[in-house]
Amino acid sequence: MALVLVAGIITPTYAMFLTPVEIIDKSGDGGGNMLNGAANIATDLSGNVFVVGAFSENVFKITPTGTITKIIDSVGDGSGNVLTNPVGVATDSSGNVFVTGLGSENVFKITPTGTITKIIDMTGDGGGNMLDQPFSIATDLAGNVFVAGFFSDNVFKITPTGTITKIIDMTGDGGGNMLESPLGVATDSLGNVFVTGLDSANAFKITPGGTITEIIDSLGDRSGNMLTAARGVATDLSGNVFVIGTITNAFKIAIPGTCSTGGTPCTITKIIDNSGDGGGNTFDNPGEIATDSLGNVFVTGLDSDNVFKINTPGTCSTDVTPCTITVIIDMTGDGGGNMLDRPTDVATDLAGNVFVVALFSDNAFKLEPEEIVVGGEFSPIDSTALVLAGLQTSAIWMIPVVLSGIGIGLFVVSRKSE
Repeated sequence: MALVLVAGIITPTYAMFLTPVEIIDKSGDGGGNMLNGAANIATDLSGNVFVVGAFSENVFKITPTGTITKIIDSVGDGSGNVLTNPVGVATDSSGNVFVTGLGSENVFKITPTGTITKIIDMTGDGGGNMLDQPFSIATDLAGNVFVAGFFSDNVFKITPTGTITKIIDMTGDGGGNMLESPLGVATDSLGNVFVTGLDSANAFKITPGGTITEIIDSLGDRSGNMLTAARGVATDLSGNVFVIGTITNAFKIAIPGTCSTGGTPCTITKIIDNSGDGGGNTFDNPGEIATDSLGNVFVTGLDSDNVFKINTPGTCSTDVTPCTITVIIDMTGDGGGNMLDRPTDVATDLAGNVFVVALFSDNAFKLEPEEIVVGGEFSPIDSTALVLAGLQTSAIWMIPVVLSGIGIGLFVVSRKSE
């Protein structure tokens, strides 16, 4: 296993993970605050993990040392704005946590010091554009928050100062490509927002200037691999976009600049289908998708009770050169009796760890890389190439990694086997 530096870009050739470790279960914080229906997971720059309990109506914070605390529950902000059926969670570079209430039709912000405020509710932007059943949520490097209304067929942008604007609605791109039941939302380093439509089976790109283009539709890669019921969406540090289809597959859309379904088609490849790793581990009812800082992609199989890693899918595809795909966790969980049942979400952190939550087993697992070796200085690269951490020093971007006893450093991460 090795990482190779190519012109300032890290190119991983392979990586493995240690045995999964269960980091939280239905007992929650162990002090009476239970976790029921683990629905979503997120990480922050300090290595903390946040797990949403959809049925227990709370969110837990798990520190790198394993301390578990409840940061919000059904009482919401304690001023009458309740939290019901939370599903989505996201963090920003300042350490704030954002939680969507599917049933209460609102979103809360929780600061690092524990202050809770409601930042949007069913009134949406207050100008007639309502928010109905907020599901997914994402943030960008500027501190903006993006919330998708599943039943209201729209997405709102909330600035750090609290200004709320609708950036897309059911009319989609305004050219006949509709947005129906938005279920996934993600951002990239350039401030673009990407939204998937579950019922419209497509995904849109929304630029900071408000230009909307459909980048994939039900035709998928236009080579016979269809996209059905678009669910999760993620971006990587190179600007590629990944969309998961709830029925059978996931697609890579290569750096969608000005491409669209109605103009110059985007370069789209199917990187995994229901055959899974091709070795008998199937990929059934895809759930969510995430990437790490090395360009690897992780997808959850809701019905197959597993998570796959797709190694840096450059030009690989299911139709030409197959991607290197491995199962990193399955229904056996940690292999010690803590099972994985219906993995609903997956997330990564700067140290290369992968985190998975499971709805029916009411738990979350951490998978550590097999080996991390921290090297010397890394050559400056373009500021758009690596933005996951949002760290910048003297206009020079470096690789951020977690160093034991030091925190986040600016060094090269490599893996090797001896």
